[in-house]
Amino acid sequence: MSEPNANGTRAPQPLTAAANPPVQPLASNLLPSDVVRISATAHVPAPTRQLTQVAKLIDVSKCIGCKACQSACIEWNDTHPEIEENVGVYENPHDLTPEMFTLMRFSEFDNPDTGDRCCRQHRSPHR
Repeated sequence: MSEPNANGTRAPQPLTAAANPPVQPLASNLLPSDVVRISATAHVPAPTRQLTQVAKLIDVSKCIGCKACQSACIEWNDTHPEIEENVGVYENPHDLTPEMFTLMRFSEFDNPDTGDRCCRQHRSPHR
């Protein structure tokens, strides 16, 4: 039990975390050719087949790089991406695949004054 604060009241006890409710996962219809690699170029190749477009809204001001979205995406879509060997980098797996729709990446900028660092979320454009 917590100690009383200056007002003589106790802080509320934390709630027990509950598991996500069971869901019926969507069947994946992605093929290896559906994963489009996009860089800073203006030319993005056209997809080889038409898939249903979806949108995701993520409040990036709340992102702390914890990779919970990556784990939730795997759980929600019931995918089983290949488990790779951890080679000491933040990205695991190292790239998007037909089984891995959401991937967190860590970027370290070479700024000796501030040592800026940030995490970026990469997603398959078809999921």
